[in-house]
Amino acid sequence: MKVKDLIKDSAVMLNLGEVVDILEDSTKTDTEKQSATSVAELVKLTDLSIRELCSHYMPVLSSCKITTTNKTYPLSSINNFIRMESASIEDKMVDFKIINRVLIFEADGTYDIEYASYPKINNLDDDVSFLQNFGIDVAEYGLCAYYCLTKGLFEEFDNFYQRYIKKCETLKDMKTFIMPQRRWEWKLKKELW
Repeated sequence: MKVKDLIKDSAVMLNLGEVVDILEDSTKTDTEKQSATSVAELVKLTDLSIRELCSHYMPVLSSCKITTTNKTYPLSSINNFIRMESASIEDKMVDFKIINRVLIFEADGTYDIEYASYPKINNLDDDVSFLQNFGIDVAEYGLCAYYCLTKGLFEEFDNFYQRYIKKCETLKDMKTFIMPQRRWEWKLKKELW
């Protein structure tokens, strides 16, 4: 599935007939379609929606090799970084710290790291098929909610946002996601017992 399809479905939900017409016009290239102000705005809002979705509910796990200098590695060198999951050297897990967006290790070396990230949405042809495993409607609700918010349609925003949050909460229950441990929740539950 492409961003174009996600935006078209969302435009139907928002009754944006002009956007649907632009996206279905077979005589225009995707570059010409994206140059339309309303479509360009929806591409940016799609990026925002998917970034939030991946940051809070369903991160995309990525891995790479890094080589440290002075026992450090800047996180700004990792594209679309959300949070670290693990680090290892020669298949042995190692400890690390993050201070001021810099990874700090005990020794220099080449590390295999696993981290949560999000896909960057730049144009109509970007692939969002990873969303189909979880229900594409979650991204559509998020996009519709943010569109309504930017247009000052607060009642419509609340309607779409409630659907978006409800769908996102169901994603938390899926076992395929690695969610950050919430120590304060556990402590609070422990104190209540």
